[in-house]
Amino acid sequence: MDTKEKFQTEIDDEQLFKKIEIHNRNVNVVISLTIIATMLIGVMAMRMYLMQANVQEVKSKIELEFDADVKRFKQSVACPVACVEVVPQRTQQGTEPQRTQQAKSKYADLHVDINSADTSELRKLPGIGEKRALNIVKFRTSLGGFYSVEQLAEVYSMDAALVERLRKYLVCNGDVAKIDINNTNPYKLWHPYLKGELIKSIKKNLKSGKKYKSFEDIKAEEGFNEELNGRAERYLEFK
Repeated sequence: MDTKEKFQTEIDDEQLFKKIEIHNRNVNVVISLTIIATMLIGVMAMRMYLMQANVQEVKSKIELEFDADVKRFKQSVACPVACVEVVPQRTQQGTEPQRTQQAKSKYADLHVDINSADTSELRKLPGIGEKRALNIVKFRTSLGGFYSVEQLAEVYSMDAALVERLRKYLVCNGDVAKIDINNTNPYKLWHPYLKGELIKSIKKNLKSGKKYKSFEDIKAEEGFNEELNGRAERYLEFK
């Protein structure tokens, strides 16, 4: 074999090796891609399986809850009213009858003198809070004391029904401060039961020097109204 042919043979062998190398490389790429594709398909298949399993589990839970609700509804419809157990309502202090008994025990020995009680004593009464206690004291002071339990109904935020419920706990000694009407400065004369035109007439006459002998003289004054002014008799004196 001459040199020229030998050189041509070497070239052909080299090209063949390159083709084989390229072919092997392409085969490896194809194999790698096939493996990757297979893995991706497997992952996707697993995800689909897990999703379907989760959906089925949720569906099963919903169906079980629905079946339980239907069963309870059927039982409630089938069960007559008589079969329902009535449980007494309980609080931290016990049942309603127990609380009633406790309240009775709490107020059993309670007696409040409405003419001498301060706000703390008045608040011991059922239904009397801080504001009502203050209102009672203010009205009592303006009157000069209570002569009757019924007068509590005139206190702001009180009424006859509440006073009636409290009556068994109340004491009234009837001691009231009286106004010596003939020796009182007319300009300072004032009382809750001396209202309207009557107080104007009394002041005018006192300024002119008139002396009142009894409550009958007050009744004779212009503007006297029995409903508005009649209770003032308990609070006036004539000297």
